[in-house]
Amino acid sequence: MRLSFVGTNDYGKCLRAGKSLPAGVIIAKWEGYIVDSYDDVPANMKLKALLIDDVRFLVPTNDCMYANHSCDPNCEITDNLEIMTVKPVKAFEELCFDYALCENGDDPMEWQPEWSFTCHCGSSKCRGIIDRYFYP
Repeated sequence: MRLSFVGTNDYGKCLRAGKSLPAGVIIAKWEGYIVDSYDDVPANMKLKALLIDDVRFLVPTNDCMYANHSCDPNCEITDNLEIMTVKPVKAFEELCFDYALCENGDDPMEWQPEWSFTCHCGSSKCRGIIDRYFYP
């Protein structure tokens, strides 16, 4: 059985676990092509592109683009651009990572206004509005 598949949620497409998984499992690796700036990301991919360093983006061509945000995520993106579980995940559960989280000391590019959104993750840790890289 596949580790993940594209499913749906109340808001559209999402990435779901194909079976129950423990923490520490690599679900998939982001695949696609790299562009040198946000301006080079195709308009239809602006909300799916993954910032990979200070200015470059990976424009995804695989199912990883359907991993959505959660303020209490069950996955993270590794330095190798892999989606990895950070806690046990039940079969068919949505796979999510925190879009806004940066490590201390990171110097991310400027947040783009179109990236901001009202969060509906339902977590008791929900921040409500995602409008920056760092926790407020």
